Amino acid sequence: MIRALERNQEVADLHKQALDTVLMNADYEAGHYKFAEAAEKLGVSISLGNIVQRAQIYRDDSFTYAREGVAEKDPVLFEIAETAMRERSLALTGPFVSAERKFGKAKRERSELWGEHGATLGLLGRITLAKQAVLELIEPGNKESIEKGRDEQSDFGDAHKVLSRGANGYDRVRNAMGGALAEVINTRPAHALPWLGRAAYGLAWTAVRDHHNFVPAVKAIGNTGRHLYSRKAALKMMQNPQTI
Repeated sequence: MIRALERNQEVADLHKQALDTVLMNADYEAGHYKFAEAAEKLGVSISLGNIVQRAQIYRDDSFTYAREGVAEKDPVLFEIAETAMRERSLALTGPFVSAERKFGKAKRERSELWGEHGATLGLLGRITLAKQAVLELIEPGNKESIEKGRDEQSDFGDAHKVLSRGANGYDRVRNAMGGALAEVINTRPAHALPWLGRAAYGLAWTAVRDHHNFVPAVKAIGNTGRHLYSRKAALKMMQNPQTI
């Protein structure tokens, strides 16, 4: 994907270092420090490129709290993750995707913005799913528990609507696979099929429109798909801080 929005490469490198610290070393405290360093280096401006890049940093920093929540089995950390995601990342991109504000940006710029906003909504869905898996909030056979759990997973559906207008095929596919995983955890495996269809369509779209992300999208299908054969396997994925 050729980026339409300007991007600070030095900050992008710091952002990647922060992600590597979290994903490769599981050092969450150092990761938070590095995310903060990247955000400080970027600074604040009213340019859309700056806003989207800041939202990406805040998004990944917020999701790190969810990884900590899984590792520590701490419900407070899940709440911190969700609140930070909404009040930091979505607060930046939300006004730009709202129908009440039109900024006259070129289509590719708008698509990148929508892609970032949708990716954040998708991660909110994963935070909810990880919390439900770790804290065992969905009780198989209990209709009320399952329906409540599905209602709380609505961010997957909201994300799909936004990502369908975005530019990032990887996030579109990964979100659809997250929706499928949720339905397996909900003991409704047949309802995972529409989500798998969305993932397949997203992969085809990625092959044509966002080929740079085609291989990561294929990996997203494989990484989640191998956990869809049973509820136990799906829960295992969401109970591992490095695979949520």
